[in-house]
Amino acid sequence: MYLACLYAENFRIFGAAPQKDGDKDASLSLDFGPATNVLVGENDSGKTAIHRCDPPVPADDRG
Repeated sequence: MYLACLYAENFRIFGAAPQKDGDKDASLSLDFGPATNVLVGENDSGKTAIHRCDPPVPADDRG
Protein backbone atom coordinates (compact mmCIF):
# COMPACT_ATOMS: atom_id res chain seq x y z
CA MET A 1 0.00 0.00 0.00
CA TYR A 2 1.25 3.52 -0.76
CA LEU A 3 -0.09 7.05 -0.60
CA ALA A 4 -1.08 7.85 -4.20
CA CYS A 5 -2.10 11.49 -3.79
CA LEU A 6 -2.48 14.22 -1.21
CA TYR A 7 -4.74 17.28 -1.27
CA ALA A 8 -4.60 20.00 1.38
CA GLU A 9 -6.77 23.09 1.68
CA ASN A 10 -6.78 25.63 4.54
CA PHE A 11 -4.10 23.68 6.42
CA ARG A 12 -1.01 25.43 7.82
CA ILE A 13 0.58 27.39 4.92
CA PHE A 14 -1.81 26.05 2.28
CA GLY A 15 -4.82 28.23 1.68
CA ALA A 16 -8.11 27.86 -0.10
CA ALA A 17 -8.87 26.64 -3.59
CA PRO A 18 -10.08 29.37 -5.96
CA GLN A 19 -13.74 30.31 -5.47
CA LYS A 20 -14.13 32.38 -8.66
CA ASP A 21 -12.19 33.19 -11.83
CA GLY A 22 -9.02 35.12 -11.14
CA ASP A 23 -8.58 33.82 -7.59
CA LYS A 24 -5.19 32.40 -6.71
CA ASP A 25 -5.10 28.66 -5.99
CA ALA A 26 -3.31 28.36 -2.64
CA SER A 27 -4.27 24.73 -2.01
CA LEU A 28 -1.90 21.81 -2.47
CA SER A 29 -2.33 18.81 -4.75
CA LEU A 30 0.43 16.19 -5.05
CA ASP A 31 0.62 12.84 -6.83
CA PHE A 32 3.04 10.21 -5.51
CA GLY A 33 4.46 7.12 -7.13
CA PRO A 34 4.87 3.66 -5.59
CA ALA A 35 8.67 4.10 -5.28
CA THR A 36 10.54 6.52 -3.03
CA ASN A 37 9.29 10.12 -3.11
CA VAL A 38 11.47 12.96 -1.80
CA LEU A 39 10.36 16.44 -0.73
CA VAL A 40 13.00 19.12 -1.26
CA GLY A 41 12.53 22.84 -0.67
CA GLU A 42 13.66 25.94 1.14
CA ASN A 43 12.82 26.64 4.78
CA ASP A 44 9.15 27.50 5.38
CA SER A 45 8.07 26.09 2.01
CA GLY A 46 5.66 23.50 3.43
CA LYS A 47 7.68 20.25 3.71
CA THR A 48 6.72 19.69 7.36
CA ALA A 49 3.11 20.67 6.65
CA ILE A 50 2.98 17.98 3.96
CA HIS A 51 4.43 15.48 6.40
CA ARG A 52 1.79 16.38 8.99
CA CYS A 53 -1.01 15.95 6.42
CA ASP A 54 0.06 12.37 5.81
CA PRO A 55 -2.37 10.02 7.56
CA PRO A 56 -0.77 7.47 9.88
CA VAL A 57 -0.48 3.95 8.48
CA PRO A 58 -1.56 1.12 10.80
CA ALA A 59 1.38 -1.08 11.82
CA ASP A 60 -0.10 -4.15 10.13
CA ASP A 61 -0.29 -2.33 6.75
CA ARG A 62 3.36 -1.25 6.53
CA GLY A 63 4.38 -4.21 4.40
